[in-house]
Formats: sequence, C-alpha cells, structure tokens
Amino acid sequence: MPTVLRHYFGLSSAMAGVPTTALMRAMGHRSPIMTARYSEFADSERRWAFARADITKGISIPSSNAAALTR
Repeated sequence: MPTVLRHYFGLSSAMAGVPTTALMRAMGHRSPIMTARYSEFADSERRWAFARADITKGISIPSSNAAALTR
C-alpha cells in the first residue's frame, strides 16, 4: 500500500504542475530521470483529456472575425 500512495502522490503532484526538481526532492529521488516518469505520464494524461474535450462545442466564430484571428 505505501507504494501505491507514493505513486499517487507523485502523479497527483506532477498533474498539478509541481516542478520536476521540487517533486524530485519531495520524493527523495537522486535522479531526475526517475521523477520525469511522473511528469511524462501526467503530460500524456493532459493531452488525452484535451483531445477528448470538445472545446469548440457551442462556439461559432463569424467568418469576418476568423481572418482577424489568424493574423
């Protein structure tokens, strides 16, 4: 059970945006490579969540404003 809590803490912290160096110190890792695993997983989870979210639902951009937004 302690390992599960440790992984939960690491992943939750990474997903909350805690810097890798701070998380590395908090978890007692000697190598940033070990801590980077949590950050990489958190990033992939964020990408998955944004890909699944329909952020354009209910939003319509008139064609006259669309050209101004692309400049």
